[in-house]
Amino acid sequence: MTLQNNISVEHLGKKYSNFHLSDISFTVKPGQIVGLIGENGAGKTTLISLLLNQIQRDTGEVKYGEEDIMDAKAEIKNQIGIVQDDIFFYDKLNAQDISRILKRIYTNWSLKIYNSFLKKFNLPIDKPICNYSKGMKTKLLLSTALCHQAKYLILDEVTSGLDPVVRHEVMTMLREYANRGNSVFFSTHITSDLEGFSDKVIFLHHGKIIFDEFTENLNTKQMIIECSEEEMQSIPAQFLESTLKVGNKYHALITSDFPKEQYHFPIKIASLDDIMLMYIKGENE
Repeated sequence: MTLQNNISVEHLGKKYSNFHLSDISFTVKPGQIVGLIGENGAGKTTLISLLLNQIQRDTGEVKYGEEDIMDAKAEIKNQIGIVQDDIFFYDKLNAQDISRILKRIYTNWSLKIYNSFLKKFNLPIDKPICNYSKGMKTKLLLSTALCHQAKYLILDEVTSGLDPVVRHEVMTMLREYANRGNSVFFSTHITSDLEGFSDKVIFLHHGKIIFDEFTENLNTKQMIIECSEEEMQSIPAQFLESTLKVGNKYHALITSDFPKEQYHFPIKIASLDDIMLMYIKGENE
């Protein structure tokens, strides 16, 4: 694959009076699903808005292929599919009305593909959207995002509020879409959505990237030990990412080069929830 199909973010920044999204850099390659995690207020929605040029950035660049989104021609923008939790269609419209509108906006709109998604998701074509459940609305939004031959899909909390069955359907749909050589970037606070589906995970905390890692590597690079306060004090700070007191014990997120043979503490592989908890509630070294 060439750079022509990458989503490339370099040194992106946005500063508010009480928040700073700082020096964000990452790449989403064709065929990849990259998940963005972080607590509420970490900057996920701000980052999504910057990727879509919905707010003005202070520093850096966002490129789809070789074009910066600020200067991108209509052809590039037509290749970006968008699903955002707080953006939806007028609720008196039905699925057929939406198709009539969007085919005037997207030059590559495919009614055939759109109708196939409606059938796949059992979405009624003539039922007003106001009568759709949240899960049905999400499926409709995804259907519209994927029916104009988009190469890039940007999603903000798309699975929020959905039941586990619908979430699995949505993630399966995204995996199939990425496997066709497209790029998916989505934010979520439901870390289980990333298991078995995402290729990489980016953890955003206080406006900064804590890690940008292949999902398959997380099990070997992120581990937690349990020990007493006295034992904790015997560990050099260079091996500690974050510590958290739990009852009369301490939990520590340790670095990948922690010398396990020198200590005999219980060690477990850190889940994404564990990692978020340690950084959000723990003391970072």
